[in-house]
Amino acid sequence: MKLRTQIFSGYALLALLVLVVGATGYLALRAVSRDFDTAINRIQPILTALQTVRADATSLAFSAAVAAQPRNREERAATASTSTGQSAEAPAAPAHAAPPSIADLMASVDAYRTLVAKSFPNELDEARVIEAHAHAFAHSIEMLRIDGTTLSDKAVHAQLARIKAALDTLLAAVAEATAGEQREFHEQQESAESQSMHYLYAIVAVCLVSLLAAIGGGGLLASHISRPIRALRHAALRLGSGRLDTRVAITSSNEIGLLAHTFNHMADDLAHSLVSREYVESIIESLAEGVVVLDEAGRIERCNPAMRRLYDESVLGALEGRALREVFVTDSDVEGLMGDPTARQGFECRLAGRHEPPTVVAVSVSPIMLGASNKGRVLLVQDVTERKRHEERLSYLASYDVLTGLPNRRMFLDHLRSSLVRLPWNKQHIGLLFCDLDRFKFVNDSLGHSIGDMLLQRITERIRDVLRPGDIVGRWAGDEFVVLLDEIARPDDIDLVAAKIVESLRQPVQIGPHELYVTASVGTACAPGDGLDADELVKNADLAMYAAKAAGKNHFMRYAPEMRTRTELRLLLEHALRSALDAEDQLQVHYQAQQNLDGSLIGFEALVRWQHPQLGLISPAQFLPAAEEAGLMAALDESVLRMACAELRRWRESGWPQLRVAVNLSNQSFRREDLVDMAARAIAEAGVPPSSVELELTEDIVMENVGSAVNTMDRLCALGIHLSIDDFGTGYSSLSQLKRCPIELLKIDRSFITDVIHDESDHAITNAIIALAHKLGIKVLAEGVETQAQFDLLRQSGCDAIQGYLLSKPLPADALPAWLAARPR
Repeated sequence: MKLRTQIFSGYALLALLVLVVGATGYLALRAVSRDFDTAINRIQPILTALQTVRADATSLAFSAAVAAQPRNREERAATASTSTGQSAEAPAAPAHAAPPSIADLMASVDAYRTLVAKSFPNELDEARVIEAHAHAFAHSIEMLRIDGTTLSDKAVHAQLARIKAALDTLLAAVAEATAGEQREFHEQQESAESQSMHYLYAIVAVCLVSLLAAIGGGGLLASHISRPIRALRHAALRLGSGRLDTRVAITSSNEIGLLAHTFNHMADDLAHSLVSREYVESIIESLAEGVVVLDEAGRIERCNPAMRRLYDESVLGALEGRALREVFVTDSDVEGLMGDPTARQGFECRLAGRHEPPTVVAVSVSPIMLGASNKGRVLLVQDVTERKRHEERLSYLASYDVLTGLPNRRMFLDHLRSSLVRLPWNKQHIGLLFCDLDRFKFVNDSLGHSIGDMLLQRITERIRDVLRPGDIVGRWAGDEFVVLLDEIARPDDIDLVAAKIVESLRQPVQIGPHELYVTASVGTACAPGDGLDADELVKNADLAMYAAKAAGKNHFMRYAPEMRTRTELRLLLEHALRSALDAEDQLQVHYQAQQNLDGSLIGFEALVRWQHPQLGLISPAQFLPAAEEAGLMAALDESVLRMACAELRRWRESGWPQLRVAVNLSNQSFRREDLVDMAARAIAEAGVPPSSVELELTEDIVMENVGSAVNTMDRLCALGIHLSIDDFGTGYSSLSQLKRCPIELLKIDRSFITDVIHDESDHAITNAIIALAHKLGIKVLAEGVETQAQFDLLRQSGCDAIQGYLLSKPLPADALPAWLAARPR
């Protein structure tokens, strides 16, 4: 209910109460008036009738008295005689009473008139009639006396006595009637007054009740209105004192209820606004970045704790009130860096103070806009000292090698390009040396990368010791180094430096308990003769380095144009090899026999050959390096394995079920995640038993990751496949790791067998390998056996099997049936 409706209802109720009181009073007054009218209407006729009777009786008495008077003497005599004669019948006056006179009669009449005038003023006319009759009677008597008529005093007195008696009786009756009427009137009046008082009391009571009801109703109405208003006032005071949880109970749906609902909504908004403000304030206070608020004059007005800590306020003093240049230090005016006060800006600078190293901060400036007016600026200050250090570190890492501190490839090429730009003016030569350590990978694999890293650092020192102060040495990649010799007078001087580097690196390096022998293959190129482009010059030096490595390592070679031809040939071979893997007739497998020393045939080793349509038969020494560099070895090994298993099935079908085939696996193949599945699939598709297949691994495969390698070998052995180590003795195999591998056969490299008859060292190494393998329960096969003397020596040393030209050259598959047929079974 709305408030105006409640007030209107209250006034309507009050008006209804007043109406009820007025109606009740009106009815009470009307009842009193009706009672008075009833009393008067009942008494008045009686009084009127009684008065009429009295008047009539009085008139009759006086009339009778006048009529009874003698008109003349005769009548008076007759009357007298009659009076005398009838005196006996007439009532005699009391003997002791004095005869009444006319004056007494008139006194009685006057008394009557006075009584009527006093008690019954409305009947005064009738009293005047009686008074007129009395005067007429007295006048008659007086006239008779004047005429000389002598009346008998007795008769007159008797008549007067009767009239006076009648008047007295009338007077007494009137007095008695008057007293009765007055008594009845007083009783009626008292009754009316009593009823009037009751009605008056009732009216007063109703008025009092109405007044109390009006006061009470008004009070209740006022309380009903004022109570929620007081609650709103108290709630507003509590809300103003900071008690944001203050709410007002909504007890009605009128305007006050709407006002309470609006107040609660306002309190919610205010609480949300203040909570949001406190939340924002807490965020600003907890920010790790510094926040600085500037006033319109550009001075610091406020800052958060992070900025105080960043500035070290406890030492340098409060920040508030300071100018920006006192806090932020730049090479230019800091105010100029901030630019337009209404635009967002950003800059980097140092913080004032004695910070070591200086604190570098990134400052982001934003205007504080309230409507269309600018109220200052806020600065977000972030400590970027560590980021700057990291950037400098990254910049260093982007240009220098972390391990050796040498310029990396990018930095070295920048130096080389700068030197090539100056070359036409200084009329000198530029020498470029490309150095690659020989067999460095085996050092890492056998002794660990930490030893390898220290070895690289020592190599760096040795190269620097050979060079001039202005020469630049850089690390190209891994174990590859590049040297820039600027302003060389003669190209031959480049060869002198390369020879010094080779000789210096040939010397043993002592790292802890390890004395390491490493060599280097160096390729050189000279500008402008070998090129004026940095990339071209590096490529030519790299080609010369590969030529030195191919020529036997541990020396240097100068770039020659024909080296590029060999490189181009390698690229040609790589492209052709990809096509050959998809063809069916280009790749072929030749087989070289393996035999026990007792003469029994073990099987054949599968050796891939490439029959190119235009180039003819290509040696593995030519295309295998290209295949390895191109990442094609895994595909090539799988192709050879499938062809060898298919050939093995034909041997078994031809009556040679005891033969087995050995297939070489490269590093790339062994690192295949699906190697075991691939081998199982190829063997199953050929339909041969896994026990008739042998996979040959190199030492570096086993040593690269022993744990993973052993797991893979165990899985291959679980299929029934035999495993062997190929070219044993040329790597850095660890015997403690070798014994963990499920190897059945060691193949001694041909480099030890070639001079085993004449070289005591090769003989000793061969005997040691055989003895060691037998101690580990592993059989030994010697590769490259070409003479009977070698065969006899190996048999004396206890070798288990041989392979080489003494038995057979590698034969194509179609030549094997004839070769097998010529051998005794």
